[in-house]
Amino acid sequence: MFSIAGNAIGLAAKTAVDANATKVFHRALATPMDRTAVKRLERAVRGCEDLLFLCDNTGEIVLDRPLLDQIGQQKVTVAVRGAPVINDARLDDAGRSGITERFHVISNGSDMPSTWLSLPALLGSA
Repeated sequence: MFSIAGNAIGLAAKTAVDANATKVFHRALATPMDRTAVKRLERAVRGCEDLLFLCDNTGEIVLDRPLLDQIGQQKVTVAVRGAPVINDARLDDAGRSGITERFHVISNGSDMPSTWLSLPALLGSA
């Protein structure tokens, strides 16, 4: 839930006139979850051996920790941005948030505001 709220705050900062993070956070937390979607996600995570979690904004990385903890250390590789782009999370942010102490964290090797899964850094050939 916190991970979703963090994304709502990031989205609101770009699209809403009222970008008050506290209001956006409370609204996101008060919005009912789609239980069917949650069950599908739980089944998908339970059925996978390895999961690549793509981090977004610097502040959101802290809100992603509860979700990452639920998924579990043994399944998750966390990917952060390879270089400064907008306000995207990087290795130093992952370190400050405590994520590097709990999870395998990699750089996506990119300085663009997205992650291309075919980049050599993510394929392990860089």
